[in-house]
Amino acid sequence: MMMISVDDLAALPTMGLEFVAGQAGGHRMVTWAHVCDLDDPWNWVGSGDLVMTTGPGIPKAPADQVEWLDKIVDAGVSALVLALGPKSPAASEQMLEAAIARKFPVLTGRFDLQFVTLARAVIESSIDAERRRIAAIRRLYDVNSMEVETGQSIGKRLSALEKISGWALCLWDEREDTVLFAGRHAERAGLSDAPDTAAEAIALPGDPHLRLVASPLADALPDKPLLAHVVGLLTMEFRYRGAEQDRLRQSGQELFSGLLAETITPSAVWPELNRRGLTEAVVIACWRSTSDTDPADADVHRRTWLDGLAPLLFRQGSQLLGVVPDDDDLLYRIAEAVGPDVVTGVSSTLTSNSSFPEVVRQAKLAGSRAVELQSPVVRYDDDQTVSMFPATPAEVRSLVRGILGPVIDYDRANSTDLVASVRVFLGNDGNWSRSAEQLTIHRQTLVYRMNKVTELIGFAPASSRGTALLWLAIESARRTGIDLADIVAD
Repeated sequence: MMMISVDDLAALPTMGLEFVAGQAGGHRMVTWAHVCDLDDPWNWVGSGDLVMTTGPGIPKAPADQVEWLDKIVDAGVSALVLALGPKSPAASEQMLEAAIARKFPVLTGRFDLQFVTLARAVIESSIDAERRRIAAIRRLYDVNSMEVETGQSIGKRLSALEKISGWALCLWDEREDTVLFAGRHAERAGLSDAPDTAAEAIALPGDPHLRLVASPLADALPDKPLLAHVVGLLTMEFRYRGAEQDRLRQSGQELFSGLLAETITPSAVWPELNRRGLTEAVVIACWRSTSDTDPADADVHRRTWLDGLAPLLFRQGSQLLGVVPDDDDLLYRIAEAVGPDVVTGVSSTLTSNSSFPEVVRQAKLAGSRAVELQSPVVRYDDDQTVSMFPATPAEVRSLVRGILGPVIDYDRANSTDLVASVRVFLGNDGNWSRSAEQLTIHRQTLVYRMNKVTELIGFAPASSRGTALLWLAIESARRTGIDLADIVAD
């Protein structure tokens, strides 16, 4: 909105004003005008004000005048008008040089200058500018409301707001270094290709990663208060979006839990998956960290690249599970978003007739394999090592029971640790000394325990057959999340 500038005031023939210093700052806008003959005008005026004085408060010494001027400039004053009386000290060369150095306009006028007339010119300009700003603000809200009602995209809305605000506009996701939406003027000016070069970059309250970047249009005078209203409109939009995304995350977690408990069937949930944007082939993914850290998934559902897509996400211990589109790029993006060392296990395709717990098991097995291989993605259908394990929890229990059943029963009846000793022994590749040290027992005690295991199952843990079968049983239980101590005789 066009307010009056210092140059405009100097150009008014009725005022008789002349620049004596700081003409380079003549473009400064003047928002109000004050007459002040006190020796501390900076305490009584504000940013954008024009200070007019007849000079009794001006210090006499040149050095004091420079300090006096600096304090006025530091207060944000737009310009100083001197209409000095006969007893007032003249402006020293040092003070005028200081004004030139700081590009601060200093003007002179006759002692009989009508300050009231000058103030009226400033005030009328300010009131008129504010009237036009209010009208523009109304247009901003009216146009935005109309665009929302007609279903226009945010990009088209930004184009409409550009015309009213006088700014080229685009919305930038700083975390992803991606421009999400851009108005036509922003695209033509190349702002959407280089958002970090914008004149203004304002964080949207509530989401520090989203920034409205703006540059003044070539034929418009930038008005930051109008820009603040554009920020307000976008903030309301994205706060609503965020609240809706949070609601979908919570309801998705509840749906996943019901599917896992088999209180809901996939066929019953299928229409809801379609409403969430899961219209193509879907899988269950398991994201796990290769270190001891848990996936940082608290706000992953709010990532801007998930726009229009609301996967079912479910946190289970140190794993993040999700019903998601079978899209390698999306799987990788989610993994990257929840941690620097997160890998992904992918199930076979989920259908409306699938056994949901079985497909979850596949994702977990593939996730375990991805951790072992330090591989970004392992698919259950593609990895032969994963598929060599039993297919269902019931089959795992049967396998473990057939191999380790007598040892589990012996531990339960005698409060011994034979199963734990076997696990440590295999984990140390059959090294007796290292295993005994880890178990904090004597080496001979470990030999006794392994002999007891041989007696119970009919083959030695240190033999090729024993190592293979015992590892298969223990690893199958671990991958499926089954506690060996819970396996009881049929």
